[in-house]
Amino acid sequence: MQTSHVNPTLLRFQIPDFASLSHERGNFVEPRPIRILNKSWHLRVYPRGHGMSRTDKTLVSCFLSASDEEL
Repeated sequence: MQTSHVNPTLLRFQIPDFASLSHERGNFVEPRPIRILNKSWHLRVYPRGHGMSRTDKTLVSCFLSASDEEL
C-alpha cells in the first residue's frame, strides 16, 4: 500500500459581524466561495443551527463543499 503526503490547506472565509447576525434557526449565511486546487470551496453557516439541528441547544452548523464550478 502506497501512501501520499498531502500538505494541509487553510481555508479562510470572512463573515462580517458574525456575532450580531439575527438569522433564525434554519437560515444561513454564505460568504463568497474561494478557489483552491482548481475547486470552488463553498461554506454555508447556520448561525442558530440547521433545521435538522437539536432544538434543546443553540448550535452553529457549518457545511463545506467543493465543486468544479467557476467562481
